[in-house]
Amino acid sequence: MFSTRYALNLAMAFLAAAGPALAQSTTGTIGGRVVDSQGRTTPGVVVTVESPSLQGVRSAVTSETGDYILTLLPSGAYTVTFELSGFERHVRRVSLAPTQVLPVDTTLGLGAVRETVTVIGSANLLQQTTQVAGNFRQDVLSVLPTTRDLHAAVLMAPSVHATGPNGFYSIAGSMSYENLFLINGVTVSENLRGQPYDLYIEDAIQETTVAAAGISAEYGRFGGGVVNVITKSGGNRFSGSLRDTLHNDNWRALTPFAGDSKLDKVLPAYEYTLGGPAMPALKNRLWFFTAGRLQNTDERRTLAVTSAPYDFSSRLRRYEAKATYSPMPGHRVEGAYTRSTDAQTNATQPDDLDGRPEPV
Repeated sequence: MFSTRYALNLAMAFLAAAGPALAQSTTGTIGGRVVDSQGRTTPGVVVTVESPSLQGVRSAVTSETGDYILTLLPSGAYTVTFELSGFERHVRRVSLAPTQVLPVDTTLGLGAVRETVTVIGSANLLQQTTQVAGNFRQDVLSVLPTTRDLHAAVLMAPSVHATGPNGFYSIAGSMSYENLFLINGVTVSENLRGQPYDLYIEDAIQETTVAAAGISAEYGRFGGGVVNVITKSGGNRFSGSLRDTLHNDNWRALTPFAGDSKLDKVLPAYEYTLGGPAMPALKNRLWFFTAGRLQNTDERRTLAVTSAPYDFSSRLRRYEAKATYSPMPGHRVEGAYTRSTDAQTNATQPDDLDGRPEPV
């Protein structure tokens, strides 16, 4: 009892210590109607949903009209079970995206012989709602010949064109500064050009939703699209990853500018993730997740006018910590802390005359 109380107090202290920031809801909803083989509504059906992303099990009972609804569900893969005495047991497997209202209707046949019907749907990147959006899971992006960041998901979404200044994104014909970028429901758009800050660790991303039309007005502050990155939240089993990526300025080709040279120095970039239950006794109650990215960069650059070489260096450190607590079924509290520092030496900005960098 003491250890359980200590873990709960520690989690609440962690959430209170981080700077508070209000976030838009990132949860989804599963609902629908259940009918029998004659098309008649079926009240009293117990609808149960389970998911590795959900703490515990959620259930609802269909109304007199056969309708049911389950709200505040975190995004992820779900198993939906329909059960009623005298009818066959029906199982559906679906994928729920952030903020999605997913209709899951079903027809129950008479259960003279006990039978289980399992329907497995194929993965669909387009959400089946009035909202025009694409949902891209990070495990899919990681096997494609592209980067693993937010930009890879945005470029794969419909109605997106990198035709803005400096290749910024135009979504559904909007100006590039009219889009809204969120991480776990918190705005990360910079104020001047509306572009996203890279406040995430690629291996910590769970999925990215890019909405182009039919978006709820609750978000506000956008005239184009809404991009929402959801990071992982741990689970009932311990899991993690470690990635080492090597960089070397000498692996690039020289530019045609006079005096250009390269720096031959191999530098690693480490990424790690770790998540699971805070302790075995708190499965389905308290989860933790942490991630980090440690990257050093050294590059050889040249001055715009004199073509004299100089060295640029960057020391990037990104960290994320998240706690998810469910005090009772249907209630979920989540707190996240993100920190990013980048110490740069000889940073540059584009020169307006010839587009080459000039030290500042």
